[in-house]
Amino acid sequence: MTQQIWTGLLDSERLTRYYSRLADKYTFRQRLLLAVIVLSGLSTDVVIIVNSLQGTPMGIALLVLSGIATLAGVVNFWLQDSVKANSARLISNQYATLYNDWKRLWYQEKPDEELVAVLTERLVSIGAALDCPDDHDLNKQAESEADRVVGGEFSPAA
Repeated sequence: MTQQIWTGLLDSERLTRYYSRLADKYTFRQRLLLAVIVLSGLSTDVVIIVNSLQGTPMGIALLVLSGIATLAGVVNFWLQDSVKANSARLISNQYATLYNDWKRLWYQEKPDEELVAVLTERLVSIGAALDCPDDHDLNKQAESEADRVVGGEFSPAA
């Protein structure tokens, strides 16, 4: 049972880190798209002002800049990164709570087998709510960090 608890500690720590970084990734991408929208809009305003002062035609520049803003807006809406980021952050927090539950169980002299089963079920079910593609590189990074943290504090031989 000690090995099962150690694995629960390791997996919950890894998943806490994974979903936290996934939320950061989605937040960054959403902010980048919003920056493109804002910059395109500001650039359009500048082109309108400059060209109206000079009395020159501005059709193609406005078409390109407004097209960029529109495309970025559609992509931002389609990707739903803010929703995914919020969901990933919530899931990360749930895994952090689960990690603490595993940690308390680790220090018990005679861990409750039923509680181990409940925590194992939670470990599997928490992340199932988020519908997004897996990020293998992000997972490997989170796994490596979790190995260092959990391996440094806990040992399955204990």
